[in-house]
Amino acid sequence: MHASDFFVYAADGEVVTWFDLSGPDARAGSDPDRFVAMMREVGLDPALDPCLEPDTDPEYPPPLCDEFPRSFALARKITGFSFSREMLGMRLLGTVVGTG
Repeated sequence: MHASDFFVYAADGEVVTWFDLSGPDARAGSDPDRFVAMMREVGLDPALDPCLEPDTDPEYPPPLCDEFPRSFALARKITGFSFSREMLGMRLLGTVVGTG
């Protein structure tokens, strides 16, 4: 029912890196900076909220950000799994990793 635009990398039941796609500057997890270099390579600036632009005229706000393609590029770098453009329109299922 509710979609969340988060990138989560978990291993052995532990969240290693987590961030909101609209604000990759705020990361969490046991090793939140593990993929910072890869984030930069795919255009997810780990130091900047890409949806906010300083001094933007409120009458003409910036377009909504769509970070899904960049998040898939990051996932490909991490996993080696090739994602197709068609996959961006597919329904994706996920789960929450808990600690008991």
